[in-house]
Amino acid sequence: MWIPITVMVVSLIQWMIMGEMDFLSGCAGIWFCIWLGFIALRPPDPVYSPIMVVVAIATCVMYPFVRVGLTSREHRRIEIDQLSKAYESLQLRGDNPIAQFRVASQLYVLGLRGHAVKIAENALTRMPIATFRNEHQKVKSWKGIRMEPSEFAPIPCVDCGTPNDPGEIYCVQCREPFLLNRFQKGIFKRGAARKVLATWGVLVTLCLVLPMVNTLPPLVAIGAILASFIFAGAALFFAFRPEVGGA
Repeated sequence: MWIPITVMVVSLIQWMIMGEMDFLSGCAGIWFCIWLGFIALRPPDPVYSPIMVVVAIATCVMYPFVRVGLTSREHRRIEIDQLSKAYESLQLRGDNPIAQFRVASQLYVLGLRGHAVKIAENALTRMPIATFRNEHQKVKSWKGIRMEPSEFAPIPCVDCGTPNDPGEIYCVQCREPFLLNRFQKGIFKRGAARKVLATWGVLVTLCLVLPMVNTLPPLVAIGAILASFIFAGAALFFAFRPEVGGA
């Protein structure tokens, strides 16, 4: 049991360092893991022994998938940061084709291939092939991959709702960087690790408390069940509540 618990504690520390989880939630998670380990060593009732085995096995099985998902998400966050820097370069000089091509390259990596191709094509009209041969080859390879017509569909601005055709970098109505905002405000949200921890903790707590109520007096059992569900609801609300500013 201590093997998955140790893995969880190390992961919590890493998530706090990376900013995926706030300090308070991380410390609460570490305390919960240690408490769970002591419950496994000295269960108050023999019925807990198989439950603890199931918890340990489930943690070991699910952890690699969760870790891969969070690692992938961290890579995606880095790509979004690169897109933000490309937009910052573009703000210094709006007609800079090199900065426009950087925006297109990041959009292609992030999955907006149709819009990336159109933006890159517009930029290449002012980038001579003799000087920017690699960029021309890159776009040629992009266009060699089959794309669905839906990838060239207009994208609505998350700020004003105006649809923007492929090739647009800023919203035609409000002039906001709608492609960047689409990721920062719509797709990319922080706190995934905190949500994973809260969900895992609630499920384990309910698995531990519900079998125990059979040995308690009726009124105490009802109170324990209500307290457990209130705790579960509060933990999930805290973990999944909207962040201020869409962070």
